[in-house]
Amino acid sequence: MFTDEDCRNYFKAISFIERDMLYGVSGLLSRIREPETAGILKTVVGDEARHYLLVVNNLESLFLKKYNDKRAYIREHWTGAGKAVILKDNSGLKIRCVNVSQGGACVESRKIMKPGDDIELTLNFYGRKDRLLRKGAVIWVEKIYRSWLMHGIEFRDKVDEI
Repeated sequence: MFTDEDCRNYFKAISFIERDMLYGVSGLLSRIREPETAGILKTVVGDEARHYLLVVNNLESLFLKKYNDKRAYIREHWTGAGKAVILKDNSGLKIRCVNVSQGGACVESRKIMKPGDDIELTLNFYGRKDRLLRKGAVIWVEKIYRSWLMHGIEFRDKVDEI
């Protein structure tokens, strides 16, 4: 019999797989020059985005409502890739955006950042012209799938709005 935790972990794994597909096809699309192939891949990206949002919305409504009620800012599930620079040693790592709000971001990476690390975050969002450049600190880290880690970032600088 599945517990609530089993179901939550299942949805988290599925959401990672859907997000990974979305990132993979989006990355491929950015390198395709042939219009017909690009058109097909855009359809696939849209389909993957719908799948991902369906899983994420169900995960949040079924299992994460108690956390969402405590949030100061609304999360946006914008996808995009970028870089995080750990300021103490100026080391950088590639990251992918899971969600973002005025107060912070959730990003995933194959390399670990440690809670307390001060970072500079740069994100380029798919399908949007705006770019995010913020300073913040790593608040939490969680292993999510195989060699992937999810990091909670709290923004420490001030901007008007995302």
